[in-house]
Amino acid sequence: GVHEKSRPAANRLKKLQALRKQSLQKRFGHETARRLFVERSGGSAAKAAGRKRLAPVPSETDWARLKDDEGKLNDALLDFHLDRLAVLSSVANRVHAFSSLFYTRLMEGGCKQVSTWTRSLRQKDRSGIFSKDVIFVPAHDSVQEHWFLALIIHPWAPVRMVARNGELPAPSNRQTFIAFLDSLDPRLEVLHSAKEPYDLQALQQQAAGAKQRQEKALKLLQEYLKHEWQTCFAGTDTNYCADLIQGISLEVPQQTNMTDCGIYVLEYARRLLDNPRLLEHLCTHQASPPQLIAPVSRSLR
Repeated sequence: GVHEKSRPAANRLKKLQALRKQSLQKRFGHETARRLFVERSGGSAAKAAGRKRLAPVPSETDWARLKDDEGKLNDALLDFHLDRLAVLSSVANRVHAFSSLFYTRLMEGGCKQVSTWTRSLRQKDRSGIFSKDVIFVPAHDSVQEHWFLALIIHPWAPVRMVARNGELPAPSNRQTFIAFLDSLDPRLEVLHSAKEPYDLQALQQQAAGAKQRQEKALKLLQEYLKHEWQTCFAGTDTNYCADLIQGISLEVPQQTNMTDCGIYVLEYARRLLDNPRLLEHLCTHQASPPQLIAPVSRSLR
């Protein structure tokens, strides 16, 4: 199992930050690494991420959240690290990471509320997010105060062409699906192994909550992708068949408390972005590779 209760969230996040700095220094050199890691506006890191700027360095108030007993990550802490995980990856040109506020805005105001969030990508390439193979969507369940991660795989695949156009993606045998990586989503075998009625009830509630939020996220993201395709390719003879997009729940390490969900989201992203073979396995087999299932404590120790 995952033994995380004794490790403060602040120490785990600082460890992650140190690992990212080391990776930057090896890849870009010390001075460039420093600039990339703290970059606030413009420059090579932001351009690599397809944005005008990277998420800013969290404030002292944000960092102070990690000093209390709960140590919950907020949107500023998540964005700061997820942006840089994506930029540093060897597959940076194939992925896009949304801000943690994207899903909240989409949930509250619909597609029009987030219609400008990919403008810089569309200015660079008419295809926008459809030029990417994997889209990372950190999502927040406001009911349970829980962070989880959605991965949109091959967002361009459900397009059906009415007339061929060289600017548009060609038909492919690839499938679009949305994978959910959720640290409060117990597997069936875990439910069967519960020895106490109280434990079983708690696990069943977690499983029901995960199913509900993932079904909601699937519907929202299907609608968003269809709307975004129409924004990118208005006037073309194409149909975006969003109803073909399926949702799957991946087997991933589970948190052992109610506060470490943000840490787990970052760790899932780190494993996939640091090792493109894991990402390719997920995309091809629609399942978690063994390295993604391994307990989180082994990676952050």
